[in-house]
Amino acid sequence: MRTVYLLPVLFALAMPLADAGCPIGVPPPSYYVGTDGHCKYSTIQAAILDVPSPTTCTPNIYVTNEHTTWNEVLTIDKRSLNLIGLAGACGTSSTMVESGGAYGNTPRNVTSPQVTISGAGKNAPVITISDSSNVSIQGIEITGGGIDQNSEGGGIFFNGSGSLTLSASTVDNNTAGYGGGIDMSPSGSATLTLGANTQVINNTAGHSGGGIRIEGETRLFMLSEASTVSFNTAQFDYGGGIEILGPARADIGSPGAAVVGAVSFNSAPYGGGIAILGGSAGDATARLFSTSATQPVSVSDNSASAEGGAIYLDVPESIAYANFCAFAFRINDNSAPDGAAIYADADEDSSDSLYDTTVYLNTGGDCGPESPASLGAVACAPGTPCNEVSGNSTLNASDTPTGAIITLNPYNNLGIERLDMRQNNGTQMISATAASSSNYLHSCLIADNASLHELIHYYDENVGTSPLTVTNCTLVNNTISDGYAFYVAGGFTLTDTIIDEPGTSTLDHVNGTCDPSCELVVASVLSNDISTLPPFVSIFAGDPLFVDPANANVADRDYHLLAYLQNGAITASPAIDYAPTVSGDPNTDLDGIAYAQDVPGIANVYGPRDLGAYEAQPITDRIFGDTFGDRLSLVY
Repeated sequence: MRTVYLLPVLFALAMPLADAGCPIGVPPPSYYVGTDGHCKYSTIQAAILDVPSPTTCTPNIYVTNEHTTWNEVLTIDKRSLNLIGLAGACGTSSTMVESGGAYGNTPRNVTSPQVTISGAGKNAPVITISDSSNVSIQGIEITGGGIDQNSEGGGIFFNGSGSLTLSASTVDNNTAGYGGGIDMSPSGSATLTLGANTQVINNTAGHSGGGIRIEGETRLFMLSEASTVSFNTAQFDYGGGIEILGPARADIGSPGAAVVGAVSFNSAPYGGGIAILGGSAGDATARLFSTSATQPVSVSDNSASAEGGAIYLDVPESIAYANFCAFAFRINDNSAPDGAAIYADADEDSSDSLYDTTVYLNTGGDCGPESPASLGAVACAPGTPCNEVSGNSTLNASDTPTGAIITLNPYNNLGIERLDMRQNNGTQMISATAASSSNYLHSCLIADNASLHELIHYYDENVGTSPLTVTNCTLVNNTISDGYAFYVAGGFTLTDTIIDEPGTSTLDHVNGTCDPSCELVVASVLSNDISTLPPFVSIFAGDPLFVDPANANVADRDYHLLAYLQNGAITASPAIDYAPTVSGDPNTDLDGIAYAQDVPGIANVYGPRDLGAYEAQPITDRIFGDTFGDRLSLVY
């Protein structure tokens, strides 16, 4: 196995240890483990066994680095404790140690492991936590745990109830059948928290959950700076980075560590980054949201050998849901034969559920028992690349695309708002087969992608029940080898949109024998090809006039609309102030700006709303500027 060590990061420790519950003014008990003759305990397990069960005052167990590696496997049963790694010896006398003279009774603010606990040669998880236990681990590397292919939890196996919190710790180079790094299979409700500077890396699961596997009533919180689940592998099944089995749920908001994202460089057959599996026990949910305005949460550089390079959803049993919700995120540079970014599947024989998988990007409510904001979610700062699905690929060894970037099979619910989709390579950008519910894309930019066939392929399996709505999107500069911009079989509403794909027809629409919900509605559309659209007065052809659509650096191309004053004359995109004001979605553009910003000096055609993904904001004090020679922009 290739070992990858991440660069150290210089952040202060933000995650507190388990609540001591001690009386006011009474410090928690301290247990010191070392070999210099001044430590009370020579093994970590001996100190753990001395912790009262139960206790109302959570003790700190300090493990010194007098052993470079502590070769132990630990059992924590019905105990609450803080396990803390320290650089140094116990002290010069046992009295100093017991009184806290050497290190005091508070943990040091460390950003990396100070000691290593290895299970090498023990054929067991490094740490097993059972019964009612609340355990915090700080400044410790957990490595070398290895058990057979039917086992759970190579590094840490949690099968009790309570909580497990890691900070400034690394779980690496462990193996198991399920949950190579950490397995949460609780007997009751439990939480797993990855605090600041925590890395789950280089672990292997023979089946599923290479880095982390959670099931039952488990909640995973990964919200702090410099934490990551990366370089893990699930060899035969699901979730190279993280596997989520319902009713478990994960909230992921970390900006990642050093040069890797929150969930990066993992691999599996299904769900290289994250696999979300609903089932008879309940719904499975994963939420992405950013806790840093300048470093959005990312699922990047993951790979799947079958489906779902970054995200995979499935419901083998039809009585539950698999849910993926993302806000202020990046899903970049992932690969798979199909669904390089997202692949959603479900039981096609469902008889008691209209749809079984849901994919919501910046829409669909909070998707949780609490709002992302209450967990620290923030919007991306202006100018920060955000809400991206970019650089993903389904190319095979012959450089031929084999599937779509986002693939959804029947019984799904798709809602996309404010999505920037660039430089992907696939058969389609979005391929969805719907069997129920309405599906929509609002305020989307689909630009500079390579698509073998149409950009958006949509098929209503039960024709008439699942129309598609596309509003305020911009499709531009894509390479489409053989196909249209849109292929839609079923109901389709296309409004307030720009299609600038010279040489490519806009729409292939199949209606068939269809009820009224299958009707084709197109209005307020600017396209290079209007011959494939219905003859409606607000549909027109022309040059959208983007700010910088031909920049040699593709990533820097700017598809905002152009409006400027030069030599006393105004030049403006015909898409500015073109459409009527509407209520409801989408309310904001790709930058999060409200639509219908009226630009003085530009006549409203049908209203003040712009077409496409971006709404031009007026700079009102410039409309009467007296400029000759240089352009003076009238909009941001």
